[in-house]
Amino acid sequence: MKITGRLSLRAVVLATMICWALAVPARALVFSSSNTTQNGSLAGSMINGNTMTLVTEVTNEHSSIWYNSQVSLTSFRMSFTYQFGGGIGDGWTFSLQNSGVNTLSTNDGGSGLGVYGLTNIFSSEFDTVNQPGGIAFQTDGAVGSYVTPGSVNLTSGNPITVMITYDGTTLTQVLTNTVTLATYTSSTTVNLTTLIGSSVGYIGFTGASGAGDSYQYVSNATYGALALPEPSALSLFLAAFLGMLLLPRRRLA
Repeated sequence: MKITGRLSLRAVVLATMICWALAVPARALVFSSSNTTQNGSLAGSMINGNTMTLVTEVTNEHSSIWYNSQVSLTSFRMSFTYQFGGGIGDGWTFSLQNSGVNTLSTNDGGSGLGVYGLTNIFSSEFDTVNQPGGIAFQTDGAVGSYVTPGSVNLTSGNPITVMITYDGTTLTQVLTNTVTLATYTSSTTVNLTTLIGSSVGYIGFTGASGAGDSYQYVSNATYGALALPEPSALSLFLAAFLGMLLLPRRRLA
């Protein structure tokens, strides 16, 4: 006497769904005028298509753009393109905070970059006063301590892609000049959940100018969960095992 079986359609569908769920990352969130809140002197005209204007060639401007819904800060990937439009000051930030979509600081003039003195905030800062520009990771509204990002000139006018990933412990930022192909990688250890005071928060951009002015553009901004790995041998084994459990069995003489 032996046992034989035939894989059911139900088992095939279930196994396929498991593998798909394990392999496909969450859908990315894309910044647009319909899902963001704009604050400051540029409010109402800061987003055109997929391009955000954080500072125009006007002195003493302050602005912020926040995605309207809170997102997970436990791990994520963020990508966007930055372009300098000429002038001098002062700069801009990519920031994470939990104070709401109307958050904007006008303290400390342009050098405050729209975040100076704020609490429960993490910022990746881009300074363009001291050309060719500098970057810094700062918390709780601190600004300054900029370092030159290698051969990536922030004020060249060339589009610069910014790729940020956070795995729950380390935040890594990769800058790439799309014309010269120069790259610069920097990272910092930070517990965003502890810093922000929540595992979710608002993501967005701020900008400011003081006595000097410039154009600061950010485009194609997207946020998403960290990409999950391809199905491992373990996940494939799990799917096969579940499929075997659903095999219709029959006894043959």
